[in-house]
Amino acid sequence: MFIRSIILIIIATSVVNLLLFGTIREFTRDDLDPVARERVRREWNKEMQNHQVFMKHVETVRAQWVLESQEHEKERSVMIIERRTWQAEMKEQEEKLSRLSHTIDQDRRDWETEKWKRERDWERKRREEAAERKRREDEERRRAGMHWEDLIPSQRCLSHGTREYTAKLVGIPWGYNYLSTCRETEAEIHGRSIRPQSCEERGSDGVWAKWIIDFQEPTCTTWWSNLIDKGCTAPGSRTRRYEQHLENIPWGDDWKVMCTSAPTDFLGHHFDSPTSCANWGRQGIFGYWDVRDSSC
Repeated sequence: MFIRSIILIIIATSVVNLLLFGTIREFTRDDLDPVARERVRREWNKEMQNHQVFMKHVETVRAQWVLESQEHEKERSVMIIERRTWQAEMKEQEEKLSRLSHTIDQDRRDWETEKWKRERDWERKRREEAAERKRREDEERRRAGMHWEDLIPSQRCLSHGTREYTAKLVGIPWGYNYLSTCRETEAEIHGRSIRPQSCEERGSDGVWAKWIIDFQEPTCTTWWSNLIDKGCTAPGSRTRRYEQHLENIPWGDDWKVMCTSAPTDFLGHHFDSPTSCANWGRQGIFGYWDVRDSSC
């Protein structure tokens, strides 16, 4: 609206200037002719009246533009106030959400802490009750005279440094679960109190247990001797073979089991077992190790 008003004013000014210029030119040309001067005067008066009407219209347009500008400024002020109010409300809402989120996080942490405390207390109580129950059961076993009888080591080794033991549990109180009691009753072997690996109920022969002991068994401990470099396994194989003789194999033991479970150390490396084993009769048991060697 403002731009339109400016354009109208410019056009009006231009028209007036053209009319004035034309009148002046006419007047200059016929300034001595009274009839011409009268005609020019009438035309001038008519143009001035038209100009006054036009200028009134321009003033009306300008007044309307001023009014519209004032209304626009009022609306703009209202919008600014509303925007600031909206921003303030949004900020307040964000602060509320932040406080709520903090409260929720704190409540969750408090709940998790309380849950952890309850679980800890429950676990401690469970352990205490289990310890007390075991103490009472041990005391009842002692009063009842329950004990292991005939703890016997096997005549053969299970593997390198490992032997099996068996024993019979006697004096089990009436009403006890035989197998459960067996599994929870320790036996002393080589100075250590150890629970059995397995239990078996043999009817009238009672309950028997089995232990697999892999410490302090010197008669089951074999060792390797006489390390020999047998050379490359084949040209381009990048593998070298070594041989050793297995010592201290108890008579009657499974030579394959004893050989494949015997560890060794050489060339700065530890080997849990050989790559392969061989029984050469009277010459003995031999192990072979295939070791990576870039020179082969």
